[in-house]
Amino acid sequence: QCWVAKSAGPEVGQPRTRPDLGSYTRAMDLEAAVLDALARALTQNDPSAIAIVEEIKEDAAPSELLDCGLGVALNEHPPPDAFATDPEGQALWEEHRVILGLQLVQHVVGHRWDECGDHERDGSKSAAVTLADALASDPAVLDTAESRFLLRKLAALFSDIAVREWPQRWPDLLDSLVDRADGDTNGGGHLFLTCAVIRALVEEVHEFGHTMQGDRRRDLVKSLAEVAPQYMGLLGRTLASGVAQLQEAEHAPTEALVAEVLDGLKACFEHSPLPALLEAGFLPILCEVLLHPRLRMPAVDCLLLGVARKGPLTDRAPLLVLLENFGLVSEAVPEPDPGDADAHAFLKRLCQFVAVLGSNQLCAVWAGQGLTQEAPANLGEYLFSILVLLQHKSRLVSSFALSAWLQLFKHDIAPKEAAVRERIPQLIEVILEVIPKRGNMSDGFGGDQELEAYAHLDFDGDDEYIEFFGVYRNNLNHLCRSIAVAYPEEALEAAVANLVSVSQREDAAPEDWDAATCFVEQVMGVSYTVIERAPRQHTEALDSIASVLGAVAEFDVDAGSAEVQVQLFSLVEALVPVLGFLADDLAEAVLHMVLGGIRYLQADEADGGDGDGWRGVGARVRHKACQALTAICKRPPPAVFASFDAICAAVQEVMALPSTSEMSRKWLMIACVQAGNHLPTLAEHAEYLQQLVGPSLDTLASAEVQAALESPEALAAFGGLFSADPLPYKTERQTLIGAIQAIAVAAESTVPRGADGKAVGGGG
Repeated sequence: QCWVAKSAGPEVGQPRTRPDLGSYTRAMDLEAAVLDALARALTQNDPSAIAIVEEIKEDAAPSELLDCGLGVALNEHPPPDAFATDPEGQALWEEHRVILGLQLVQHVVGHRWDECGDHERDGSKSAAVTLADALASDPAVLDTAESRFLLRKLAALFSDIAVREWPQRWPDLLDSLVDRADGDTNGGGHLFLTCAVIRALVEEVHEFGHTMQGDRRRDLVKSLAEVAPQYMGLLGRTLASGVAQLQEAEHAPTEALVAEVLDGLKACFEHSPLPALLEAGFLPILCEVLLHPRLRMPAVDCLLLGVARKGPLTDRAPLLVLLENFGLVSEAVPEPDPGDADAHAFLKRLCQFVAVLGSNQLCAVWAGQGLTQEAPANLGEYLFSILVLLQHKSRLVSSFALSAWLQLFKHDIAPKEAAVRERIPQLIEVILEVIPKRGNMSDGFGGDQELEAYAHLDFDGDDEYIEFFGVYRNNLNHLCRSIAVAYPEEALEAAVANLVSVSQREDAAPEDWDAATCFVEQVMGVSYTVIERAPRQHTEALDSIASVLGAVAEFDVDAGSAEVQVQLFSLVEALVPVLGFLADDLAEAVLHMVLGGIRYLQADEADGGDGDGWRGVGARVRHKACQALTAICKRPPPAVFASFDAICAAVQEVMALPSTSEMSRKWLMIACVQAGNHLPTLAEHAEYLQQLVGPSLDTLASAEVQAALESPEALAAFGGLFSADPLPYKTERQTLIGAIQAIAVAAESTVPRGADGKAVGGGG
């Protein structure tokens, strides 16, 4: 009563009086005072009771706190009267009483260690061992989350003492814990505690060791490395035994023990010596744990940390044993279910592991310096897994598998390996399936509910998805090019066959054309040289391309789908390198189809409106047609020279449209100027440039424009840079900008000619 009266707290507004340690130790021992404060905190929610305990922690001698903590945690103490008939209250009392006792002992170690002499420090060690014997020996200790929490708190106490005393002044700490764990046949408490101590100690040294003195941290790191085989062996035996028991029957305490081992292994896989980890044989067992729905996430975390390790290749080579167990990894892939967020989170982590295994270990170790040139065992199973994952409806999951394929094709040996070559046709099929853009989250991906559901799990909105998909598609394009580099003939054959298939389908959607165009574009950039070297050997491919371009040239630009037109003009741009090998009349037909595209107007644009703006479908059609025309003019077939007048007329017409974007205007002018660069004589070239740029020069020379350029105010009134007019800009301003741009582009892009009138190369 004396302690409670002095420490219950002053009245509001009165200063608090610090208790006199001597008064309460004479009136009531520390153990009773702490228990009384705990009872008041639990039954009356009295915050001043906690303040009492905090003051005791600071005022009592370390030896007194150790005795008090042990007494509170281990002695029998009846619950407060308020809990006499309340089983839940009694359980709450017991749990908090033990936790509070542990906290008192831990406070001595963590905050008052410097005050302790050898006697108090030895007392702390004895207290920890006594608590371990009492708490971990209970056969039912792993049955409840509360009791497991107590063991983890006790493990933290052992770790706190170890970083101060082990191994110099407590050399047998880990030996004694491992011996207790190996001899534990009574519920697994000591096994659980030892695994928790290993985890806490490894994390304390490696993750929080920056607070220690340099020499002390180095001693601990060295000591942990020396005893790693010992505690790794314990973790390995415990994991193997637990997994075997769980395969026979579900058992909650065993599952809890395995989960604790896995948590300890996560710390070890990140920080402990790699050879010791691999010698303990964890990898095959972890692959088995991937099949357990409640333990698979920590298991894949361990595997991911393991394959992410760096170090000498000879140390990392044993990691490829994972390929021998890749059947279990493939079996662990959950069935597609966008409604199961937990399964999807596991799948993403599993894909990360698969990708990092390929990039960090498989590609590095395979044919590394001093290592074998032979393909790793079970490579085919690994390739099949990343092929299946690449096809997954979650584009994020697919991107992880994509990174694995990219790394394989960067390897010196892998692309030519028979197992890889066998998968090329299937890989191309999957690429053609996943490469087209099928919409955004806001428009529901064109009705693809599964794709939409996964996107909402992986991304926050359209902006994030669009940014991701741009990178994803660029990587797919890079993979297409890599396939063409490794297998140019096969890639060309597949690209042409798919293109013919799409062109012959009446129900081909814009996405089908998009996929075919993307693949042809990437392949043609590499495989064009194959055709160029031996065109007669590729007559069949050229005939197929000619049939497709013939159908494209007959496409009704004004009546057809604008979305399909966008893809067709992209296709023309991709096939420009082979136009020179095709008939002149076909090239001319394609050119006139492109000229129709740059003139394309939507219905409301034709009626004098601006359609859906310069970002709309109509503008996109013209934009793509401009790009196609630029590509044709860079490599002009003979049909271009016969169509200069038509090209100039179409370009001048489009340049006059207010809805034509500035970038399209620039491309059009570049296309025209580059085409003129191929004219054979200076006279022809000069006449052509006058025809092309003359209207722009006339615009600048007009009295209206000259007046507008007299001052900034006049330019603003004309509709210049300071104009507040909304899009579309005033026709006058657009005309002025177009004229200036046309002259600038012509000056930059015209090839200079020598005295003989022949082009000498270089920029204008």
